[in-house]
Amino acid sequence: ILCDVGDTSSQMLLDARADGRIKMFVMARALAQRGTLREVYEGGSYVPLSVEGEHRSHIFALARRHGETAAITCVPRLVAGLLGHQSGPPVGASVWGATRILLPWAMERPTRFRDAITGAHLEAHHDDDATWLDAAAVFGQFPAALLVPVG
Repeated sequence: ILCDVGDTSSQMLLDARADGRIKMFVMARALAQRGTLREVYEGGSYVPLSVEGEHRSHIFALARRHGETAAITCVPRLVAGLLGHQSGPPVGASVWGATRILLPWAMERPTRFRDAITGAHLEAHHDDDATWLDAAAVFGQFPAALLVPVG
């Protein structure tokens, strides 16, 4: 089942996340995106991304960067410790709070991304000291993200 994450079939994937379909869904979306950003994945450098905030130890984030183009992969880790006694997938602001994923390259303005898994659009925040993505937005709908540049 390949579907947009906003529809009921995707909610079914999240509800049945233990059966493996969600993994196949993510792999299919990631492989399709890899084909469109071939240079980034074949010749790009690997850039581990730092995470700040209360739940920083619960995110694994990296970028593949080639020139000015980057693809960013973010996934939750150690989910049982993150959720505690809560049930359900690790999505939304109630789970992630003010945790943020830092983008190490200098940017003069916020950068827009599209999540190749969900289709959601996100914008990086920027101030004098840092550029970052809010984890609550990255994991707003789905517990994995493959962010590719827009424009």
